[in-house]
Amino acid sequence: MNLQMLPLKDTYKLKALSSTPKKILIIDDNFVQASKTKFILEGKGYEIALVRDGIEGIKKADEIRPDLIVLDLYLPKVNGFEVCKTLKSTNKLRNIPIIVFSSENKLKNMVTAYEMGADYYVVKGEEGEHVLVLLLETVFSRMDRSSLRPF
Repeated sequence: MNLQMLPLKDTYKLKALSSTPKKILIIDDNFVQASKTKFILEGKGYEIALVRDGIEGIKKADEIRPDLIVLDLYLPKVNGFEVCKTLKSTNKLRNIPIIVFSSENKLKNMVTAYEMGADYYVVKGEEGEHVLVLLLETVFSRMDRSSLRPF
């Protein structure tokens, strides 16, 4: 079966490879979207921290050192581009993968997000949720495998 065609409900059945739950920080001011994303990821066994503005996102990332950050672009106080730039310019946080999860599908925003240090960009929506779940599994699978290398 093609992964792109896997029903979203079935992606929730995928399990993280690591026995230790991965910590994910969600930075999103949209209560409905953030709650939905949190619910989906908690159902997969991830530990989720959720904040609703850019300043709190930077503080929380420094406090909990998540394994991955899901970041919206349009945030109060400090926008997602600046949050991404700040996180990637902070030595102890720069290696944390950042997935921009935005309702904007404009090329300009995607390019700017990558220029600020984002690792991935996923557009929100039904397909976006699907892609986010599969992308998380891929990122964590690679992280788990790379930690097993003897070199």
